[in-house]
Amino acid sequence: MKKIILIFMIFSIGVFAKSFDSTESKKALDKFIEIERSGDFKKYAGDKQAEAMFSISNMTEQEIKNMNTGKKIIGENYKYKITNVKETGNKSEITMAVEYETMDYKGESMKKVLEDLEAQYSEKWAENLSTEETVDKIMEKYTDFSVVKRTIKVNLKKEKGYWQIDLNENEDFMVSLYSHGDLYFWRD
Repeated sequence: MKKIILIFMIFSIGVFAKSFDSTESKKALDKFIEIERSGDFKKYAGDKQAEAMFSISNMTEQEIKNMNTGKKIIGENYKYKITNVKETGNKSEITMAVEYETMDYKGESMKKVLEDLEAQYSEKWAENLSTEETVDKIMEKYTDFSVVKRTIKVNLKKEKGYWQIDLNENEDFMVSLYSHGDLYFWRD
């Protein structure tokens, strides 16, 4: 009898794990993170789900070209594990444990980096650079990262048959992704 119960439990866990991994919203979120992590949208060219998540149809040719430069958006040490998926109709809530590096934008280390850049390039050094160039200059010098571990929820909506992430409505997810790979300027 114990063997039957054990076999049933193993079978149940296997079925649950398989169904959990096959949810469409989870696959879409994994794909989004993979693209941001690799900096390579080319391998997903023609993938309608990926194109929908990045709103390719609303982008200019230059914006699409910029996506294919291979620049990694997410920091190298970004880790995540999806722990729960609640998919109901056209809505999905995904719970995930994340671990990422972040900067203290108001701390002494950042002040020192900015002072060094001013001394090297002049007081108005950032005015003549694009946001990306500014980020690159700061990232070259900043080394005092701290690791954040937390559980966050990501909400997705299915529109026109494809899962979408509204990053403005998922601030915790946004912070976890972009707090290191590219400086997180949009947050005050």
